[in-house]
Amino acid sequence: MKLRNKLILSCAALAAVATTAVSSTFAWYTSNEVVSVDTITAKTQNSGADLLMIADGQKINDSGIVQDVSVGDLKWGTTIENITLSGATVSGTFKPTEMTPLAYNGTVDNASHAANTTGGALVGYADTYVAATGNYVSGTTYYKDNTGSEVVDTTGFDNTTSVASYFVKKLGTSSATSDSAGYLQFVLFLKNAGTSEKNIKFRFTDLTYETTKANLPAKSIVDPVHNATYIGLGSSAVNYTVNALRVAAVDIEVKAYTSSGVGALQDESVYALNTAVASPTYNDDASSVPANGAHNYFNAIMDTPLNTADAKNVNTETFKNLGAANGTYLTDATTTGSGASAVSTANAKLPSAATVDQGFQVTFKVFLNGWDKCCFDACQGQTFSFGLEFTTKDSF
Repeated sequence: MKLRNKLILSCAALAAVATTAVSSTFAWYTSNEVVSVDTITAKTQNSGADLLMIADGQKINDSGIVQDVSVGDLKWGTTIENITLSGATVSGTFKPTEMTPLAYNGTVDNASHAANTTGGALVGYADTYVAATGNYVSGTTYYKDNTGSEVVDTTGFDNTTSVASYFVKKLGTSSATSDSAGYLQFVLFLKNAGTSEKNIKFRFTDLTYETTKANLPAKSIVDPVHNATYIGLGSSAVNYTVNALRVAAVDIEVKAYTSSGVGALQDESVYALNTAVASPTYNDDASSVPANGAHNYFNAIMDTPLNTADAKNVNTETFKNLGAANGTYLTDATTTGSGASAVSTANAKLPSAATVDQGFQVTFKVFLNGWDKCCFDACQGQTFSFGLEFTTKDSF
């Protein structure tokens, strides 16, 4: 029998104030500094003989710092009031953080839909070294090595000398293996009080976002005669709007827990938040953005260019699909065989906790995909709200 648990979240997930700054992330030439979040509440609705229980995995301590809740201290029930929201981990402690565009430095999707158990990280930009081609360009700094210390070339190139063996510094995805600041996080624990293990299907429900163009933040175009085309507009345009839902994403990590603590990663996937609805309504100016729109806009404005050959330079549309009203499975399936003989099995089923305390820790990280072609400045200052619904399934 199906068991349906509905988790209702009400949050201003991306309300932000921005100021102009020269140190920016990916396609934005200004950065967000303040993120405000409304109260988040949760409620489950159960049916049938089984009971799927839920707990908040974070708490605010007496000093006002958001921290993990140990497995032994989890408070279980069918309702959670004021789900605790946080950001990156700093020295083992969760702290609220600013929201800036980030990249997922890991496996974005797996064509075979096998579980991603190696994980990844939400990271910002870093200096990268790209092999130079052609001749010396006046005003460009070249380096002799991209593996050790930066060594500025001082051999006196002129504009007819080949520099194919040298490297030019650009901005690209950091190779960090731990999360940077700049995302919003909440942690849930799921426990199956039934007598048999279950697959878990989930969906985002009641996704609300700004659909009225007049209410979207409008940004001035820097040098519109030359740069409006990167936004898909004519040279006479002076400002523009971009719906942040185009670039919003959710990184979901699933780990098993027992009474001894939280174990290894079972599966991690990155989803495009706009796939939570069948036909998103953006009503902005970004419907005709060229393939590298925000990147070219950035390069036209900023002195240090982006390394658009970066392996993590992917649009949000390449992230996994949330399945709209149908939802998707919390962990991926492994498919064996082909055609009529193909069989899909779960990589990680939610075990029964009827006799042993065990289940899943599920971490949700909401972020903006900085590499998206639509990740312009105008994405800032917008809000989302959504719900989550979990359903147990005997099989895929």
